[in-house]
Amino acid sequence: MNCFLNRCRVEIVSQMLLSVKKMASKTHIRSNVGLNCIQINEYLDYVLNRRLMKLVEYDEKAFYKITKKGIMFLNYYADLETLGL
Repeated sequence: MNCFLNRCRVEIVSQMLLSVKKMASKTHIRSNVGLNCIQINEYLDYVLNRRLMKLVEYDEKAFYKITKKGIMFLNYYADLETLGL
């Protein structure tokens, strides 16, 4: 999805969801998507509040995992990309 020169919110959210298809830490997501500390916190709040991903604990550490709603989002996003939007 072309959002002119900068990435749009939809593109960033889709990149975040792709990076947590199995499970990922906040640091992993941040480095994969290319966000700074402030941005990752804002975007994590955004996707968690919309239930596109969820926070899970494993070995007393916090990880993020995509939800069914997040998978649906990625499917719709892929459909839009095939249209060239």
